[in-house]
Amino acid sequence: MERRVMDIEDRQISLERGRIARQADGAVIVRQNDTLVLVTAVAAPKARDDIGFFPLTVEYQEKAAAGGRIPGGFLKREGRASEHEILSCRLIDRSVRPLFPPTFRSETQIIATVLSADDTAEPEVLAMIGASAALQISDIPWGGPTAGVRIASRGGRLIPFPTREERLDAELDLVVSVGREGLVMVEGQAREIPEEHLVEALLFAQQCAEPILAAQEAW
Repeated sequence: MERRVMDIEDRQISLERGRIARQADGAVIVRQNDTLVLVTAVAAPKARDDIGFFPLTVEYQEKAAAGGRIPGGFLKREGRASEHEILSCRLIDRSVRPLFPPTFRSETQIIATVLSADDTAEPEVLAMIGASAALQISDIPWGGPTAGVRIASRGGRLIPFPTREERLDAELDLVVSVGREGLVMVEGQAREIPEEHLVEALLFAQQCAEPILAAQEAW
């Protein structure tokens, strides 16, 4: 088992591999406080020659048990993916898909499962980091690593990996995927803010991504 710990401002995130899901091409557990996300990456050994696109499937699962609950209703079982889970899948997809070779045609799956969750971390951003790390340690051809970073701004102060409470009244809430050559994906919402503050937030996201990228490259 190998573990990497990254300190980003006053937040701490860790990457761990080699403990579970060892039959996957790549498997990583990402942790921030009591939030843990398992991300696995698997690719078919043979490419498909009957399609003209890259068959990448991304799944993101937040099970009720991760929060210490039992699903409500008569069946007491997990239902279909929620809107939040679907949007989280798209976040992960857009942060890794551009870095695959354009001619790569092997069926590839990235599955992120939230093992436990609290209100101090956003598991979908940890899943973005885990997807990159799982691909990075696998034999799947990929041009990463990338680092998922969430930045909030409150009163002009930039906060990396904010808690849900810190995001409630933020004037800027950004999710950024950062690679070695620059920004890969940006998504967010904001009130009316100066353009200079947005640029400052993007540069800050790149700064916060540096230890995450370095930890993956060390593997």
